[in-house]
Amino acid sequence: MSSSLAGETTGLDGRLLLEQTKSHALAEVDVALESSVCVQGGSLQGSLVVNVLSHPNGYLVQITEPKLRVVGYEFVPSADARHVFYQESQQISFLSSAWNAPFDSGFDDDGFALAKAGLHITPFSFYLPVAGTCGDSKGVFNSSGASVRYIVMA
Repeated sequence: MSSSLAGETTGLDGRLLLEQTKSHALAEVDVALESSVCVQGGSLQGSLVVNVLSHPNGYLVQITEPKLRVVGYEFVPSADARHVFYQESQQISFLSSAWNAPFDSGFDDDGFALAKAGLHITPFSFYLPVAGTCGDSKGVFNSSGASVRYIVMA
């Protein structure tokens, strides 16, 4: 393991390990996709899973409306380089008619609100346009020299 200047710790496989000083996270966000396949001009289907835990010491958790983002990038292993060529993002309220905001208060000046404790699951349909304003999706390509990959994050 190694440490960066910001104090984060990286594991043996190079992944960033977050929240090392806390015993557990107070809010967990997952994206559960119905399929790992999507076509340009089609919709990515899945669910956004937000789990807000209540803290035994009574700490309040503040969250904001999540945004889903699809990022396409080219990865060159020999140079350990990544180049983003595609991005598309939308607020969850635009992607789902079933968005039931887990908020317990109004938004403050910074755009955050108190969160309701519990498990909140929101199905979504994310349309990925054929031509985007932040690049065009290119499909998946793997070779020994470079590969094209996509990630979905909230």
